[in-house]
Amino acid sequence: MIAVRARENGVPLVVANKAGVEARSVAYCGKSQIIAADGTVVALAPQDGETILHGTVAIGAPLVDRTPEPPAVTRFAGDPLPDSVRIAIAWHADPELRALAAVADAGVVIDPHAQPASDDVALVDDEAMLDPRALVGPRLSGVRLFVWRASIDARWVLPFARTRAAELRAYVVVFDSPRRRALAIDPDGTVVCGTFGELELAAFAFDRRRTDAWRVAPETDVREALVRVGHLISTGTT
Repeated sequence: MIAVRARENGVPLVVANKAGVEARSVAYCGKSQIIAADGTVVALAPQDGETILHGTVAIGAPLVDRTPEPPAVTRFAGDPLPDSVRIAIAWHADPELRALAAVADAGVVIDPHAQPASDDVALVDDEAMLDPRALVGPRLSGVRLFVWRASIDARWVLPFARTRAAELRAYVVVFDSPRRRALAIDPDGTVVCGTFGELELAAFAFDRRRTDAWRVAPETDVREALVRVGHLISTGTT
């Protein structure tokens, strides 16, 4: 998330993290970082042991010039997704692939041109995915699956998809146009399936309960934080 935070806000970011084990029960991953305003990693600490990092970044006005209002997100109308359902993703619409999805026990098939008629699902473009404000409102109003038609630089597709999924506790399906691939990310920010080469169909298990698991650590409730962020957005503070 660290490089994404720097890039999406257009400012350098310095993050210091603990390393090692505390109280025999908490493990820290280290990896303190210095990140430039464009998201470039200037310096990165190892996972173990104390380290002093140093690097040079440009300090100045934020590189990002945002519109007063966050980009719009397209919501779909229809019944909610089942509490538990297998969802197949395919890079292109193909009757044969849909038949194969049925063999794979997929109850829902998503491709770049057809999304399920469900109010749990929203369609996202690059502008909305890159703006940290855009998906907060839709998520708080019930969206549990974001479908992103991506056309950005390949090295940023996965970092943004994984960050948005984890910070929103939602599923993200990515149709990466330049690379002609489809990916699915779960609410923990983990890539759970994807297509590549001759593998044109992939599937994952959608579990509504995971999108309701807002408490990710002691005293850390994601929904409470999003509500506060949503208030800042609605009042024009961000």
